[in-house]
Amino acid sequence: MDSEEMWRIARHEIRQAMERKRISNAQLAFLIGGGISEDKVYNWRSRTPIPLHHLVRIAQVLHLGADGSTTADPGYLFMKMGLIADTNESDVYALAYRLQRLRSRMDETLGRLGSQSRAYGAQLILDAAIRDGAWSVEFKRSFEGPHDCRIHVADHLTVRKADGSQTTEEAISGDEELSRALWAAHALRDSARAPQSGPNDDWSRWSIPHVGSPMSPSARSTHPMVPSVCCYSITPLTLTNSIAHFLALALGYGLTTTRLLAFEAEGPVSAPTARRARSTAHRVLLESPPARRVWAHSSLPDEITPNPLAAPSDVPVVWLREDDSLLEAYARTPGAPRLHTLHARRDEVANAAAQADRVFTVTQTALDGTDRWQQALNATLQVLNELRTHSFLSSTVDRQWPSAMRGDPALAGPVLRWLQRRMTGTHLEPQPLT
Repeated sequence: MDSEEMWRIARHEIRQAMERKRISNAQLAFLIGGGISEDKVYNWRSRTPIPLHHLVRIAQVLHLGADGSTTADPGYLFMKMGLIADTNESDVYALAYRLQRLRSRMDETLGRLGSQSRAYGAQLILDAAIRDGAWSVEFKRSFEGPHDCRIHVADHLTVRKADGSQTTEEAISGDEELSRALWAAHALRDSARAPQSGPNDDWSRWSIPHVGSPMSPSARSTHPMVPSVCCYSITPLTLTNSIAHFLALALGYGLTTTRLLAFEAEGPVSAPTARRARSTAHRVLLESPPARRVWAHSSLPDEITPNPLAAPSDVPVVWLREDDSLLEAYARTPGAPRLHTLHARRDEVANAAAQADRVFTVTQTALDGTDRWQQALNATLQVLNELRTHSFLSSTVDRQWPSAMRGDPALAGPVLRWLQRRMTGTHLEPQPLT
């Protein structure tokens, strides 16, 4: 069935449930939460696509799929739309993984994966912002990395009202086409970056990450001894998502991050809720690792995942171990645990790593600017070396790289060329830090 028919079915199911329960647009907006307006619900019911995580929430608040003896099925609408099989799976985080994979497949179907997908996202936002002349947009590409590996890491956009009035959250969310384009492009708030011109409160700043954004596998088959890979760190300062992305490119695997899985499952939530959501997503992936995927997770061990390295015995786990300087830097960030807590949690992870067979430890230190990317590339080299040394990967792992470089010249191109230049027999030679 085509996309129009899928959305027609979803709207029909939602309208029927609202009529049965005598729920108005305003009441449904309140039940969904997260600042959703009555007008937005009206638009969803009549003409515009609904973000995937909101479809999950709508199924929950309208008790869709419940038969009196069971709770609501968060995947009910996706099943009706023909996007997932009829299933009793009720774990919203397992569903979130399927949704993220679905989005990648949708992109692949439209020929928008890799650099094309991200360029499309930026163009979508620009088109939506300037269509009726209500918005002014500034756009900037960001390239980072060492001189011999300049990577297109993100696109930055600053948006403001063309008439000079204050650009508020309500103004952004009230523009259906603009807010839908921001969501479709995986755009994130970019509050740390100053606008290129104009007073700060006149601008809304966004980034479209290229490194760390989800992607589908390019390899047609699984490396037999490496069905999937988990990249883990205690803190987000290790560029965990970036290293996972580089490994995925080298293996021809897809990429998933628990941060985006948590967003698919919960939407925008408070920091404590987001941490629990990420941990739950990580637990689901540990219990059932997806084939031909690298996934990234950064969080302290907690009651949800007391052993964050506990993947099945055939799945390699990369522990990006923070040294003392990195833990000290993280302890200084707002809301971070105290330093002694970080040391204690690192010791817990070290004990778990010592008892596991396929945990590869790569120590990371506190660095700035170009050296951070150099360290991330070197970490990728070290992991590939370890996998090849233990005969988990063949020496022909790079056969697919030329096609990957052609397909994504701004990201896969420089990363894989950098790796390829350092191929020496069965090992890769790391690059010294400056």
